[in-house]
Amino acid sequence: MRFQKTILVAVIAAVGASALLLVRGCNFKRDSTELPQDTLEKRERSSAISHAEANQESLQALLDSYKTSIALYGKVVDQFGESVPDATVEIFVHSEYFGDRSGTDAVLKTDKEGKFSINGLTGSAIGASAMKEGYLRIPALTSRSSGVNLNYGADGTGNKHANPANPIVLELLKIGPTEPIVHVDKKRWKLPLDGSPQLIALDSNEGQGEHQIDLRFRSNTHIRELPGNNAYTVFDWSFEIRVSGGGLIWDESDAKFEAPASGYKEMVRYEYTATMPPDEWKRVRRGRYFVRFADNTYGRIQFDIDGGSDRRPLYLESWLNLTPGSRNLATENLIINVMDSAESGR
Repeated sequence: MRFQKTILVAVIAAVGASALLLVRGCNFKRDSTELPQDTLEKRERSSAISHAEANQESLQALLDSYKTSIALYGKVVDQFGESVPDATVEIFVHSEYFGDRSGTDAVLKTDKEGKFSINGLTGSAIGASAMKEGYLRIPALTSRSSGVNLNYGADGTGNKHANPANPIVLELLKIGPTEPIVHVDKKRWKLPLDGSPQLIALDSNEGQGEHQIDLRFRSNTHIRELPGNNAYTVFDWSFEIRVSGGGLIWDESDAKFEAPASGYKEMVRYEYTATMPPDEWKRVRRGRYFVRFADNTYGRIQFDIDGGSDRRPLYLESWLNLTPGSRNLATENLIINVMDSAESGR
């Protein structure tokens, strides 16, 4: 985790230095009675000075914010709400404006209750990132997360967590025992536009092997190129996933590492038509499913499908346990993607 430093100094300096020139270039609306030239020049100089002073005050307020006193109390838990002792928590402090400063400011360990704390720091913001072997991290910017960025100072979000009675809670996902898993990282795939079957196996990065999923994509995205249409023109498109002799079931939880034993259906389908209400039509859909194959092996897939792409519309990642009967898909390279809890397809 690193803080992105927005470079404002050059802008502020430029505005301050050029304020007089900008004001001189403005056309003042005069009364019917013409004002003397020296009076106009005095007004221009006064306006330029006011702008420069305001910019200087803003810059000073920004620099002063990096002197804010910081304290942080937190706790690390797993998906079941249980404390995670001996977890590593990296601390990053946004403590200076000028210069290119990066790196970890402190590394903490949680106690037997999963708690951690740090104080005596100064800065405008702080970042905390939890991790532990045997656990998965949850990305930031979600309701549950393994990391957090907190601002301090006036109305800062971190102020309330400077009290040990109100610690920030960071969450890790406990994955339990792992087995050998074939993992194919995110990859884009070309699909026919006419609904013809495209077989992709989860056994290898090349999509070759016995454990195939049958993908069928149909799109008339080309109508956007016709006269009178444009990039915002809606169109018909559909996407199907089939598993012959097996099936798919929606992966409803980021914290679930065992494929269900039943409830699979052989095909799921996403379909969007140009006649749908505008708030229901989507060009891009995301999905994640557990997969059961005919030989009683299990896997999981996560994907994005772009109905408007005529080249490589599918972005797919997969995991496969080749041991027949084992539904264990726990792996430390599982990428947690927070999505809608309800299935999007039919």
